Amino acid sequence: MEQKLKFVLSDLHFGAGYANEGNHLENFVADEAFICLLDEIQQESEQDKREVEFIINGDFLDFLAVPAADVYDPRRSYPKGFYWDSSELASIKRLNLIAAGHGAVFQALAKFVSLRTPQRRVTLIKGDHDVNLYWPGVKARLRELLDSAGGRASQLMFAEKFVNRENIHIRHGHQEAEVFNRYPDFLDPRRTDDRTQLHYPLSFQLYTDFLAETDIERWFMDNVKPATALICYALPLKFDFAVKLLLGFIKIQSGQLPADPFLQALLDTPSRQHVEQHYMASAEFRSEFHEKMLPYLNLPPLVTDFNNPLGMGQAIQEHQQTILRQAAETVAEQVGAQVIIFGHTHRPSQESLNTGAVYINTGSWTKDCITAPGQNLVEFFKGTLQHVIPNSLPYARIDYLEPNNLAVQLLHYALHCLIKSDNEPTGLLEKGFQWLTKWRK
Repeated sequence: MEQKLKFVLSDLHFGAGYANEGNHLENFVADEAFICLLDEIQQESEQDKREVEFIINGDFLDFLAVPAADVYDPRRSYPKGFYWDSSELASIKRLNLIAAGHGAVFQALAKFVSLRTPQRRVTLIKGDHDVNLYWPGVKARLRELLDSAGGRASQLMFAEKFVNRENIHIRHGHQEAEVFNRYPDFLDPRRTDDRTQLHYPLSFQLYTDFLAETDIERWFMDNVKPATALICYALPLKFDFAVKLLLGFIKIQSGQLPADPFLQALLDTPSRQHVEQHYMASAEFRSEFHEKMLPYLNLPPLVTDFNNPLGMGQAIQEHQQTILRQAAETVAEQVGAQVIIFGHTHRPSQESLNTGAVYINTGSWTKDCITAPGQNLVEFFKGTLQHVIPNSLPYARIDYLEPNNLAVQLLHYALHCLIKSDNEPTGLLEKGFQWLTKWRK
């Protein structure tokens, strides 16, 4: 029997490119590593005659970070209307800019797809940042770009919500995580008041308005999930930024700012500066400030030390991981899958569920600022954090040893080596690089 092989990754966030030429919205800088991974998978597929499915589990294309322009200039600041227009035509314009900005990646994906034996296909699951894949015209244009139209159409598949087959269940996870990134109807994400436009999540609405008033870069804000954790992290490092984000977060959720003296004291610059002085000088004041902030951020019960904003942010992120793990437990019970895979949080993990299934979060391949939040956040707010490829590029590998015998593992990829999650080298290929060639149960 021909053995099948699947690879799953998520949250690539391809934007319009030009990361080194002034595009502060571009979140993906690992083009070479991605192409190398595709090449290695293709070599293994052909050498071992193994059918391969390459699954990108949401946020492959970051439509929210690309203006609907005919030509992209990374030095230009585009009006908000260029980002808010989510029509089919505007979405196709965005897709063309993404393909132009990452041309080598699109060529590599087109080369990877194969109809001849052993077949290789690509499956794209819609995420909260590439909800524009809903439009038929966007799908058709992507087929053209990946040379997967006509007779090759079966080799590029689109999943509107999830993949649930062959003992695996894969979904992006934003609908199960914080409300800030959810859609009222993700199967049909069009706005009810204008069916030519898509609904955009609260996070996009907040960040689009907020970025016009701050020098903080969008890629950075998108990397710290949820936004409530970013507020906590930023308070001792950039108080004014944190407070403005807090006020915007509250206002966009409720439609208006509550008449709370605690919040009203933060509205104007002199008052914020006065509060900041007390916040920095007094541990007692900090604790009181955090407790008053608590109802607005819905901080989880894991938070016990209200004098430690870094610990509060970490607790919020851990709580989000817990929510997704609980969602994975529910899915495993409902569908009986052996493997449950989510993305969205940008934090890779692997663990066993109560049902006996394996739960994996495939993390992200974007610019890294969350693996060591204490150090990286300080460096970012000081302006010294470098835009580098993350040290760890996570993905899941699923070997179908037999129809009902799956070997699954969260692995980490780097340009010069592939390592297992415990940092143990796993293989060597005669190229001067270390590569994982096979993994068996």
